[in-house]
Amino acid sequence: MNIGLMMEMLRNGEKINTLEVQFTKFRLVELEKSEVWEENMSTYILTSMFPDGIHGKNRELFQTLVTQRKSFAFVASEFEKDHGTTDCYFHLFLNMLEESGIYFENSYVLDGRMDAAEARKSVSKADVVWLAGGDTPVQYAYLVKYGLDDTIRKHPGLIIGMSAGSINLGRQPYAH
Repeated sequence: MNIGLMMEMLRNGEKINTLEVQFTKFRLVELEKSEVWEENMSTYILTSMFPDGIHGKNRELFQTLVTQRKSFAFVASEFEKDHGTTDCYFHLFLNMLEESGIYFENSYVLDGRMDAAEARKSVSKADVVWLAGGDTPVQYAYLVKYGLDDTIRKHPGLIIGMSAGSINLGRQPYAH
């Protein structure tokens, strides 16, 4: 099956149970609720919420792909308001990773409590970057404001985009 046909099938909402495509730009692997894109030297996991934790094939996927475990950066969807909610989700997802046997030496929340230069530095040095879900255009505006859009695109490691975060990993994400 050629890539054009597969991409058309995906656009039409057709289910392809196990899809692994290799060519010059990226590889896509669909497992349960997560998809993996490898582009250049980055690996993207595109996913939605894990209401019951990270289990099964997703757990295996995370354990396989999270090879470097020194630093974890959690990029909020809303930088300026409701830091309590941001912290709650940060701890929720970090705990899910730990329950899967994945521990980090350092972890950071990237939101308005960090200035733009510090946020870019934290993303650059992180082994794993997690873009939270939430309001897609709001998150994208903060990514641009902080210069994180370019920093994330150049990141050579593992990037996890959840819901809105996965949309904002696109070349032309949705924005008003």
